[in-house]
Amino acid sequence: MKITRVNLAKADAVEAGVRLDFGDSIPREPGDLREVRLLRRILLEPEAASSLAKLLNTLISRQNTA
Repeated sequence: MKITRVNLAKADAVEAGVRLDFGDSIPREPGDLREVRLLRRILLEPEAASSLAKLLNTLISRQNTA
């Protein structure tokens, strides 16, 4: 399994469920907009997306109370 470190994530509702895009923001020059490089795209079925949302909310809640 390959591990990819990202600093940007985007989610969109699509016909088959949820599309997650993960990428990397790359600064070009000071003051310029950053270029975004798409590194991974994952398509989740609705049930998997719902489970992931619950899991992420639980993890973030635990981290904020620690």
